[in-house]
Amino acid sequence: MPRSNWTICTWTICLTFLCFNWVAAQTLKIRPAGSNQPASNSDLGATPAPSVPLTVPVGMPLKVAVDREIHVRKVGQRVRGRVTEPVYAFDKLVVPAGSEVHGEIAQIETVSKKKRAIAALNADFSPYREVRVDFDELVLADGRRISLQTSVL
Repeated sequence: MPRSNWTICTWTICLTFLCFNWVAAQTLKIRPAGSNQPASNSDLGATPAPSVPLTVPVGMPLKVAVDREIHVRKVGQRVRGRVTEPVYAFDKLVVPAGSEVHGEIAQIETVSKKKRAIAALNADFSPYREVRVDFDELVLADGRRISLQTSVL
């Protein structure tokens, strides 16, 4: 079914108008000289902005990888690991990746007789136990030590 000349002409005008608007939106406007320098506080007559304390909010997850294999023996056993992902607050780096964390095993869950029997029937003679680790210290790359209150399950 051939299209009429009127339809083709209408589409051509619409496409030309759309393309013209798109090209016009992409033109570069030259700024006046000297406008790219930021104004100083003395020029504005304002006081410096107050600083915001950069803290890690409560509940923020810290991804930690343990340095080496740990044989869980008792509550109070020391654990050491490293932060694997950086933590930011207000677009500022608060905890860099690779920072060391120190902690201890806080709780070791006992395995019930039923769970142990089922594991033994499956030839698993060391069933999985839940271990809670509390990290209490963060050591930054520059040697600063910061106390933490965390709980890991």
